[in-house]
Amino acid sequence: VWLISENHYKDPDIIEYFVPNAERQTIVLPDGSTVQVNAGSLLVYSSTFTKTKRQVYLSGEANFSIEPDKKRPFIVRTGGFNIEVLGTKFNVESYPGSGFIATTLEHGSVKVYKETNPEETIVMEPNEQLVYNPHEQTFEIARVDVADYSAWTNGVLRFNNKSLDEILLVME
Repeated sequence: VWLISENHYKDPDIIEYFVPNAERQTIVLPDGSTVQVNAGSLLVYSSTFTKTKRQVYLSGEANFSIEPDKKRPFIVRTGGFNIEVLGTKFNVESYPGSGFIATTLEHGSVKVYKETNPEETIVMEPNEQLVYNPHEQTFEIARVDVADYSAWTNGVLRFNNKSLDEILLVME
């Protein structure tokens, strides 16, 4: 009985995956979803997901391709901000010190909410970008060319309508 209970109630291993500057990595999660993690980013996840939800923590930038699973939503937690999906492709940018968190939806749909207020949600549609300013507690949604925000996954940097400060930060 002790051996069975020991294995049954054992906490899953936590995996911390850091991608150094000037690199990007592709990670396959326990459910088969893939995540392309950009330079200077940290992705934290469990070696096994629970029966009710799949959850990861992100600091930096990553592009997610999530396997559909209606019984277990997929949640990306970053900077007091949650992005919940069932199956979709989207990009999240949440570098510490940047002053914003941006979610860009390629296809599917995502539900976005603050951890402190999960009842107040925003549902995004494809080709939309939601930018959250945690200091001012404001959301801004705009229609965008998704290719501008996911080009980094193919090793391309696109700087349409970007300031020199934004360009230098990405180049760094």
